[in-house]
Amino acid sequence: MGHGYLRRTDGGQLVMRRLLTIIGPERRWIGVAVAFAVVTTTSGVALVASAAYLISRSELATAATTLGVAITFVRLFAALRATARYGERYVGHLGTFRITTRIRTWCFDSIAPLGPAALEHHRRGDVLARFADDVDELQEFYLRVVVPPLAAGVTAALAVGILGRLDPAAAALLALCLVAAGVAVPVAAQRWGRAPAEAVIARRSELRAELAEHLAGIDELCVAGATAPFVEEVERLDAQLGTAEQQASAARSWVVAALGGLGILSAAAALALGAALVERGRLDGVLLAVLPLVALAAVEAVAPVTLAAEHAGRTRAAAARVFALTDQQPLVVDANDPMPTVGAAVEISDLRFTYTPEAPAVLDGMDLRLPEGTVAVLTGPSGSGKSTLADLLVRFRDYDHGSIRLGGVELHRVAVAESRNRVALVAQHDHLFDTTVRDNLLLADPDADDDRLHHVLDVAGIDELVVSLPDGLHERVGENGSRFSGGERQRLLVARALLRDADILILDEATAHLDPPSEQALLERVLAERVGRTTLIITHHRDQLVHADAVFELTSGRVRQISR
Repeated sequence: MGHGYLRRTDGGQLVMRRLLTIIGPERRWIGVAVAFAVVTTTSGVALVASAAYLISRSELATAATTLGVAITFVRLFAALRATARYGERYVGHLGTFRITTRIRTWCFDSIAPLGPAALEHHRRGDVLARFADDVDELQEFYLRVVVPPLAAGVTAALAVGILGRLDPAAAALLALCLVAAGVAVPVAAQRWGRAPAEAVIARRSELRAELAEHLAGIDELCVAGATAPFVEEVERLDAQLGTAEQQASAARSWVVAALGGLGILSAAAALALGAALVERGRLDGVLLAVLPLVALAAVEAVAPVTLAAEHAGRTRAAAARVFALTDQQPLVVDANDPMPTVGAAVEISDLRFTYTPEAPAVLDGMDLRLPEGTVAVLTGPSGSGKSTLADLLVRFRDYDHGSIRLGGVELHRVAVAESRNRVALVAQHDHLFDTTVRDNLLLADPDADDDRLHHVLDVAGIDELVVSLPDGLHERVGENGSRFSGGERQRLLVARALLRDADILILDEATAHLDPPSEQALLERVLAERVGRTTLIITHHRDQLVHADAVFELTSGRVRQISR
């Protein structure tokens, strides 16, 4: 019962089937939770039936021994219900934690290959909302959408069976009420609550995205005195979210009222039918109280199916947003038969690249040769394609036409992981995580010891500063390195790239925040550290490095070698 709320996602698969596939072996937690839930609900119905019989029988019994069996059953079902409820909650929460971990891992593994090119059209706050809020919503699917209908179905069958032993008419009446409570009301709840549920998911995501993006630049907003529009936008989105939540709450209230009415109606009808049966001598009067109480308990046991319908609507909306992100195809994929590279020479021939088919070519027939061990400077005006070339070499994007050969092998034929291991990129706006200096450096080489860390920091000219910090390598850098100046931050990024010890190092405006003497000194130390390996320095200043083997200028999508 209650499967009417399962709808197809954009991929043509059922939400249930796809989400169950994602969690793999963790499905066993759902099975155990269903088993405990069935025991809990059926024990509750049996407890009500045996308690009603015990109370009625006690009025007529002349000796306590005649009530022994009924008392035993009441105690048994009470203990069983309490134990099963504890087991259901324990297994449910433990399973939810494990399932959520698996979903987040799957989601991250699906998103990681998309970056950065395939994610550039998504707001970072929206991606965060899908990864956090929407995935949190998905975890509700397993224990609040899958488990209740299964447990309710077994409980409904037991309740109808109990009344069927007493009177077929009473069983038929209860079955009709349960169909109304377990099918008709959930379908209506799903229909009424679909739009509010989708609105809650969408408005919550918009609010999260707005907060994440504007809080990241709150300093600039305060300096510019532009916080008022931001506050107004947040208040507008919060009001919309509040309205959607009120609509969802109103729909939920009507559903709860309908279930309560059905419970009372079924109990009253069962009582009236039972009284008529007793009057006609077809039912023992001791069993009269069993009928309405079992009917009421059965309707209450089926009630979670309606809440499952509500959660299903929100899950469907969240799943659609998550799948819309994870189903995107990466712009860079591995070759079916990747080949290993030999050496670190870079050969570019007739390279053409456009961001979209309609846009003009950024690189148009570009040719460039960087023999292994070359130190080259690539200059050119802003927007000429220098950073685009760096993205192509590190496999953030793939090119449309022409050839890039790395170590004698076409870049398309090199495994993405290998090409990124062979090429290290330091860009002007690379990210530092809000953790320690040490942790940020170890991203390049998790096995590096402290001596190695201090060495690369020394080459980058920032070791003295790090040593002078209260916690040294264990000092936190702040959000995106906010506790350091722009130049210190760039030195940390250079140190991290040096720790990778890659065959090819690309410095894309990596020293733009340094004064000319400091910049020159840093580059000379870096090159001394990398003797015999290829280094490409991308800059606006063609005379930045006097020791470069070659200086190239990129204009109109093509490269020409120039003299100093």
